[in-house]
Amino acid sequence: MLHIEQSHTALLGCWKLTKFQVFLGDGPDSLLLTQPHGTETFGRIMFSKEGWMSVSLTPPERAKPLATSEWTMASDQDVLWVARAYTTYMGAFKIYERNQEMILECKVDISLDPSWIGSAQKRRVTLSEKDGKKFMTLKPMQFLVMPGGTKTLGMLEWEKIDDPSVHKESPKI
Repeated sequence: MLHIEQSHTALLGCWKLTKFQVFLGDGPDSLLLTQPHGTETFGRIMFSKEGWMSVSLTPPERAKPLATSEWTMASDQDVLWVARAYTTYMGAFKIYERNQEMILECKVDISLDPSWIGSAQKRRVTLSEKDGKKFMTLKPMQFLVMPGGTKTLGMLEWEKIDDPSVHKESPKI
């Protein structure tokens, strides 16, 4: 495991979401229940050297342009369609080690979900590298409650975007 200071430095910058999966249970035998955003994902997470982070993710089909070009003029039904599936929050973050795991904790200042404001969102972090690309896996420590009340655990995989000038991908919508 990286030293905490090295881990903090390794997180800095922008990452794109490559995978979002939800499991029943935690561990090697956990059952994959769903990929809430399907096989195509659309999300970004950014970490600043000053200690701030910001996250936004949504299923690509919810990122399609609305019937009106002005968000404030969109119908309540259109806003609900977009907002219900959208996750976004930001706040100050810190990295620490607990039980030989790296933990990312964000003290949420702003969130689309008002119940998150003031909360501490905690994620187990794994950093890896494959074929010269840097990856970060985040596993929320809080349960994700699915419709019907089933408690599940998520796993989000992110790939580091080192140079925004060469990043020209947008969601397939």
